[in-house]
Amino acid sequence: MRLAKAFMAVLRFDESRNMMMKRSGFIALISMMIISAVATVIAVGLLLRAIGENQMAVNNDLAQRAQLAATSCAEYALGQLRQNNAYAGNATLTVDSGDTCYIGVPGGSGNTNRTLVTTSTILDVTQTESISITQLRPQLQISSWQDVIN
Repeated sequence: MRLAKAFMAVLRFDESRNMMMKRSGFIALISMMIISAVATVIAVGLLLRAIGENQMAVNNDLAQRAQLAATSCAEYALGQLRQNNAYAGNATLTVDSGDTCYIGVPGGSGNTNRTLVTTSTILDVTQTESISITQLRPQLQISSWQDVIN
């Protein structure tokens, strides 16, 4: 009888130790799942931030290209107006980079008080230049040159 009780006590101790081991393994598994989930959230956050920063850099590059093209058209149109103050504008030009720009019909007439608007759109980024000219000749006088935000 004593031997049977001792054997049963050993079995209970063994079962209790197995339960603790199983519980310990379960806790370790849950802990690893939580740590993995947190690491995944951090990684996804960093990835989304990098994608956003890349998109901003691309948009900035497109805006600069559009501004350069619109400015090139404005310079060209000013030269044409100085040579011939009857220059009609309404032209699309291709600049060195392969980008295009549009020269609107110049406002006003004659040698004084003229306006000029040029626009360039690259993908979905548009840049417009608006120029007010006080005098074309003998010396070009520009009263304002504005980048118009679109």
